[in-house]
Amino acid sequence: MDPVAKKTFQGIPVTFENEEALNDAGFAVAGCNLSQMSVTLSANKSVINKIDEEDIVCTVDVKNLDLGENECRIKVVVPSKVKVVDQEFETARVKVEMVKYEKKEVQVSFTNIEDEGLEPTAISKSLSNAVVYGAASLVDRVSYVKAAIDTANVSKSQGIVRAKLVPVDEKGNRVKEVKTREDFINVTTILYSTKKVPLKVRIIGAGERQVEKPSQVTIKGPLDILDTIKEVKAEDVYVGLESKIAIKVKLPKDVYLSESDSKMVVKVEQVGEATKTFTISADQIKTSGDYRIETKAVEIVLKGKKSVMEVITEKDIKLSCDEEGQLKCHVGQEVEIVEISPSKVQITLED
Repeated sequence: MDPVAKKTFQGIPVTFENEEALNDAGFAVAGCNLSQMSVTLSANKSVINKIDEEDIVCTVDVKNLDLGENECRIKVVVPSKVKVVDQEFETARVKVEMVKYEKKEVQVSFTNIEDEGLEPTAISKSLSNAVVYGAASLVDRVSYVKAAIDTANVSKSQGIVRAKLVPVDEKGNRVKEVKTREDFINVTTILYSTKKVPLKVRIIGAGERQVEKPSQVTIKGPLDILDTIKEVKAEDVYVGLESKIAIKVKLPKDVYLSESDSKMVVKVEQVGEATKTFTISADQIKTSGDYRIETKAVEIVLKGKKSVMEVITEKDIKLSCDEEGQLKCHVGQEVEIVEISPSKVQITLED
């Protein structure tokens, strides 16, 4: 006896088909109200007991969708000799936008780093920038393209590792529905030894200002070279108006900064400074084309010596706007522009 039986499968992914055709038409999927659903199947017991979630495919055909919201039928495909008795949803709402293509920087990262005395390093990569594409609003959220490599695949001699490309936002989270033109890149990697050594930094022009600088730095490279290094020096740091100044370390060939110290700075506490806020109306913003600024006003925060800030006025601020609404501000060498809000204004082309 082989009676007929029913079984419900939960969490079946809802995927899209014919996305390439949609992209070729100039559009892209921006979102869907469903990501998964349940499906109930019927078949002889001997057959249904062999079925798992991977055998069930739920798809939405997006080939001929229009801009905006689209109500689409969900197609369920199952193995032969199996019937679909019930599906949780018959349709899905799919949002479509204009497609956008843009180059983003490829950044290599390493996972599962366990040995504190060793650090995986990307010496080179086959691609510096990758083309990402998808709905315009989603592509705008992509900060960079991540190529993650498991440290277990990196050795003390140079080797090439194939890494998958994933578009991510500024927090490193994957931006769904955005794709990369290339799926993988080749990364030349090596596992370097690390060493902490004294760092010599000469500060010039600090005056009465208090300066905080690192005294040590972690470097990485071949062990035989690291053993010969007792200390490293940085380029001279000239103190100006900045509160943080990047440190450029001088290193021998084949020696690099550890990732943990790759963005070291000198911190400067400015003495006798003041900030001042100005509100600049739209009619004071210089334009370079036939367009009108719709934003009513822009707020600018400036910082500098008290003696300078006491006499500075709106007339000293030169604010201009390009055809995309991006603002540029010029005041003078002795004044730091802390903030421009908004940094981009809304414009309208003149008839």
